[in-house]
Amino acid sequence: MIHGGDLFGYAERNPGRQALDFSANLNPLGTPEAVVQAIHGAPLDRYPDPLCRALRRAMAEKWNTAPETIFCGAGAADVIFRLALALKPKRAIVPAPTFAEYAAALRMTGCEVQSVSIGAEHERFDALIGAVTEDTDLICLCSPNNPTGLRITKAQFDAVYARARECGAVILLDECFGSLCTEPESLYTGQADVILLGSFTKSFAIPDVRLGFCRSENRALIDKLYACGQPWAVTGAAQAAGMAALNEEEFLARSRAYLAAQREYLISNLRALGYRVIDGQANFLLCRAERSICSAAEQRGILLRSCANFDGLDDTWFRIAVRTQEENRILIRTLEGL
Repeated sequence: MIHGGDLFGYAERNPGRQALDFSANLNPLGTPEAVVQAIHGAPLDRYPDPLCRALRRAMAEKWNTAPETIFCGAGAADVIFRLALALKPKRAIVPAPTFAEYAAALRMTGCEVQSVSIGAEHERFDALIGAVTEDTDLICLCSPNNPTGLRITKAQFDAVYARARECGAVILLDECFGSLCTEPESLYTGQADVILLGSFTKSFAIPDVRLGFCRSENRALIDKLYACGQPWAVTGAAQAAGMAALNEEEFLARSRAYLAAQREYLISNLRALGYRVIDGQANFLLCRAERSICSAAEQRGILLRSCANFDGLDDTWFRIAVRTQEENRILIRTLEGL
């Protein structure tokens, strides 16, 4: 597994036991009731709309754009792989550490992926700008970045974008966790050479339903994405969930406030235990111990996300989701005993 959330693997390794899963970054307030009802009410006896027309119209109205600038897929990962197939870049730059699917999808198409270390605290972010050349076709940016939880500043993005324009490169801007940040400000302003990636999964805790999207003013690219995968990727239940989720602004505001308080609780307590904690702004935190602790935590019923397979990190780094108050307290008590 290169991702968290593998409760099935835990169940096989530990028959009859249950675990608290801090390895998957989902909204701790769960799924809004309106979204649950929309999923349950979706018809099962007909094919879903392969073009997600009603959902895309609703998204376009909310975001003051045209439906033709939006593509919906079976989660953000599906959209990433389709983008790799549609763009087929020869050379791409991916920061390290960051989400593994960018490199996996790009290498599948034969793309040369250049990993550029920006550091756990993005202290070497300028190296990313310096790595862009006229041979660069695509630059992947994640804000807030997974697993660091740090956002890219407007100044940093503007610097990358200016260099990308000089070299004719496209930017993939992943803001899948953006709506759970305390200040959910997007860096996307509708440039034709910037592709915005988003997801309903994390914000509304619907990972099983699978609903992601991208936006681009390059309408030819949006059209091409439909030919880069199977036609009925987004189920009717997922489309219904997305329609309902678009109306959940109050839920998101409440979630952001809750996450901010719990994030501060975790940061202060983890640091008091001697862990290094990156000041992330999302619903997860990147931490470092003096030794690998993930296996020991699992033995006590806590799943952490080992960061050993993130480029630039090792097994002393781990990522935790910000969960409910009681669950976070259990985590701290468990770590006190390690």
